[in-house]
Amino acid sequence: MSSCHCRLQARVLATVAWLTVIPASAATLTWNVNVAGDWAIGTNWTPAGPPAAVDIAVVNSGNPQLNAPATILGFNQGGGTLSGTGNLTVTGSSTWTTGTQNGAAVTQYDGPLAISGPGGKTISGTRTVTLNGNTTWSGNTAANNTIALATGTINNNATFTDQNTFNNSLTGSGINAFNNTGTWTKDATSTGTTTVTATFNNTGTLNVNAGSMNMTASTHSGSINIAESASIEFRNGTNVLNGATIAGAGTLIVSTDGVGADGTATINGGTVGSAFLLSGGPINGTAHVFNGTSTWTGGSIFGDAVGDFEVTDFNGNLTITGANTKAMVNGRTVNLNATTNWTGNTSPNNNAIRFWNGATVNNNGTFNDDNTFQAFIEHSVGAPHNFNNIGTYNKNGNSLTIVDGGVAFNNIGTVNINAGILRPSGGTSTGTFNIAAGATLQFQDGANVLDNVTTAGAGTFAIITDNVGGDTTVSVNGGTHTTAFLLAGSTLAGTDHVFQGQATWTGGAISGAASTTFTNDVTISGPNLKTIVGGRTVNLEATTTWTGNTAVNNNAIRFWNGATLNNNGTFNDENTFQAFIEHNVGGPHVFNNVGTYNKNGNSVTLFDLGVTLNNTGNFNVNAGSIQHAGAFDNAGTITTAAGTTFATTGLSIDLQNHGVLQGTGTYDPANARAVINAGEVRPGTATTVGDLTIAGNYTQTAVGLFQVNLASLSMFDTMDVVLGNLALDGVLQVTSLDGYNPVLGDTFTIITFDDGVADASDLAGAFNSIVPVGFDPALIFDVLYFDHEVVLTVAAVPLPPAWPLAGTALAAALLRARRRVTRNPSR
Repeated sequence: MSSCHCRLQARVLATVAWLTVIPASAATLTWNVNVAGDWAIGTNWTPAGPPAAVDIAVVNSGNPQLNAPATILGFNQGGGTLSGTGNLTVTGSSTWTTGTQNGAAVTQYDGPLAISGPGGKTISGTRTVTLNGNTTWSGNTAANNTIALATGTINNNATFTDQNTFNNSLTGSGINAFNNTGTWTKDATSTGTTTVTATFNNTGTLNVNAGSMNMTASTHSGSINIAESASIEFRNGTNVLNGATIAGAGTLIVSTDGVGADGTATINGGTVGSAFLLSGGPINGTAHVFNGTSTWTGGSIFGDAVGDFEVTDFNGNLTITGANTKAMVNGRTVNLNATTNWTGNTSPNNNAIRFWNGATVNNNGTFNDDNTFQAFIEHSVGAPHNFNNIGTYNKNGNSLTIVDGGVAFNNIGTVNINAGILRPSGGTSTGTFNIAAGATLQFQDGANVLDNVTTAGAGTFAIITDNVGGDTTVSVNGGTHTTAFLLAGSTLAGTDHVFQGQATWTGGAISGAASTTFTNDVTISGPNLKTIVGGRTVNLEATTTWTGNTAVNNNAIRFWNGATLNNNGTFNDENTFQAFIEHNVGGPHVFNNVGTYNKNGNSVTLFDLGVTLNNTGNFNVNAGSIQHAGAFDNAGTITTAAGTTFATTGLSIDLQNHGVLQGTGTYDPANARAVINAGEVRPGTATTVGDLTIAGNYTQTAVGLFQVNLASLSMFDTMDVVLGNLALDGVLQVTSLDGYNPVLGDTFTIITFDDGVADASDLAGAFNSIVPVGFDPALIFDVLYFDHEVVLTVAAVPLPPAWPLAGTALAAALLRARRRVTRNPSR
């Protein structure tokens, strides 16, 4: 065969092959039966069918039943119902403006599908629609163009674009699903709300570029992208995010419609980078992270109550606001890692943060408590509940914030109380509390432990009581406390601690075998008991004012089961009514006055039998009287003003003195008991003259000293032992004031005494020595002892041996003077 012939044959064969791949012209076949009919019967179609692979089928009414597999080029449905058990594969472009697809078969669109118009589209009877080409859903004229899955399924394996202008719906009933393995995009033109009540399973990509998607039964393990001003909302039903990634400048919303049971959103892992709004309904799930800005206006965050550490991390800023309660339940841990603003309650205790059946909040960032009305961090039931401040907590609202008794408030970081009152009701803190002027850190209930914390600022650290149920115990273990301090009830306990700010004590107890030291001024006031208990030592280092009782023996200071009060500063006792320093049970109980005690109130102050008063400082009875029922031995200086009394009332106890008793008032030992002076007794003071009264017996031991000041013949010290016996020993010190020197023969009645019974017990002993101080060395004093008085006289200067006659005459003159004193009726 020639080469030319071969080439011609090849061209002919190629032309035939090309012609065999050109399809026949596509025909459009329209279903022409208004009732049910068989898809395969050709006369049911116009022109006659059935549609072939290159044909476009149009169904606008009726019910074509496809019971065998078929492949066509296009399927345009404008009404009617496609049904049957045969799968339909569509390879080209299709439209769907209304109608139903029904039956246990698959409609597979491998080409583009346009779902449009106001009419409803229904997939039912276990029908599956598979979208392998790009699908557009558009053209609604109002809230129409609904896709209804009535026991039906859509599988989107390509791109599904929602372009509806008005609100639209993808509904579901029975067993249904929209399975998105490709991309669902709510287009920028779709600014309304797309409500998806069908089961929506997203393993691909969901893009919400405008408006909102409201989903009620969805599961997502793919990605969700939410554009600015757009949102995806879980309101009802069950919505699950399994390791999903949510990104974009829009908002993920978990909400409620407030009708019946709320929906549940479960977030298992994954990352939410968009904004997040929780306004209702619970969130469940394993650990999950919110990296965007979040807002919490209502609803709950749930754990599973099995202790496997379900954690919610807010890595972006969080706003907790509005009137509704915000709950954490069943062991959920919420970590606040950025700035949290708790604000916007509209009445007392709404906008509450609630702990329920075990929950924890860890504030690792900055928590701003800005509520205007009283705010509440509360518990419902169960435990444990912890609010752990590891970062900074700012109390900014000028209101009361209560942390409920079932929630432990543990401050490891810094709490700034810039306004109002913060009231924890339990917990352990090791951080810092800064309290601004006018603000208060207040403890009223629960067990609160402050371990080496710092309280600072111009505000007040307060412990109070509500008198309802168990009061608080605040254990202050060391630390630095420079704020003002108020103890108005309950119990202050703990190890040794020091309060450096001004303190006020209006009620409550200080307890435990350690010390509480007040280095600044303290006011003890009001009608309530003030108790020191359990071996506690209270040290008062500055000025303490005990004042303001409203009836006899209220505002009492009580010692109980062992206690000590050390006054190292100035203690001003200014109560108007009779005051009581008492004991309850146990002991020892000791009031040590090392500084200055001023009895200023014109009333009686009783030191109970079970309280030992030790005075090594200055004890000034400036008004009223002091009564001490127990053993008393003075080692300091006691000064009684005119008209005042220092008394011991124990019937078998003397008033012992190893220090100084002075003044112009009265020392009153119990009936038939004595003032036992082994120290110094001074009428007046060391530099003044006065009249001192002993309302009992007076005994001066060999180591005792009685000081008498002489200012003139008419101004000198005297002591009246009223109706008592006198037993003398020791030293009489006579001191000149302002250089006064009496003259020979001057006499001074320095002691009067009388127990009312003239017998040998009236007077016993005499001064062992006389010590003059400040007089002319030529003066010699003598003491004359009479039945009811002791008289100091100025005696002659002893004569030299060369003057015996002169000495005899002088002695005779002195004897006559002594006899004149003895006979003086005024003595």
